[in-house]
Amino acid sequence: VAFGEVTVGKKTYARDIYVLVDGRVKKRKKSLARQNYGSAHKVGSKELELVCQGGPEILFIGSGMSGRVELTDDAQRYLDQRAIQCEIEPTAKAVDAYNGSKLRKAALIHVTC
Repeated sequence: VAFGEVTVGKKTYARDIYVLVDGRVKKRKKSLARQNYGSAHKVGSKELELVCQGGPEILFIGSGMSGRVELTDDAQRYLDQRAIQCEIEPTAKAVDAYNGSKLRKAALIHVTC
């Protein structure tokens, strides 16, 4: 993990990504956050529907280098209703936690800020 990029397997991404339960990597749709909240630093329930496909037990959110990404109230309700644990950490810590977790997991990784 470096500012502006994250590596998954052997591929480096210079954009925000989702890592789904099955290990597939998808480009993060920042337009959802911008359209609904005016900022890519907010994560709402619509976005969680995309990243939580497959029913993770835990979701790791890499909140950027300085930790600016946060959940909206509706996103927190989404997670609570599905009993999905959530860890929001600066991106480097979130990646380490994701890699060390034995649970069924997913991740949303923000690579800047």
